[in-house]
Amino acid sequence: NGGPPMTRWLAGLMPEAPKGVLAFLEPAPEVGLEDLPCHKALFWGPSPPADPALSRHLLWELTEFLGAETMREHRAKGTEEILIKGGPQMLLAILESQIKVGQDNLA
Repeated sequence: NGGPPMTRWLAGLMPEAPKGVLAFLEPAPEVGLEDLPCHKALFWGPSPPADPALSRHLLWELTEFLGAETMREHRAKGTEEILIKGGPQMLLAILESQIKVGQDNLA
């Protein structure tokens, strides 16, 4: 069936928002984020990733993608895509887990 209606709509498989959606105005722009190896792990995997080293690598990959000179003209849309897909919440979860690991290592 292609997944829940919200997922199908966010993936661009449905032209109209599902019944009851109030917060989304349009699907996220696509500038190549979904082609990155980190995309599935960051946006569809467990949040935060279980391994702090993996979290660092995934965030590095995302930063390199957006910071690349070749992305200059797409940077705003790439940032918007990350924000719409829950980037801030994902980043906070990763930072929170990293802080806990650091505090545990100091204890």
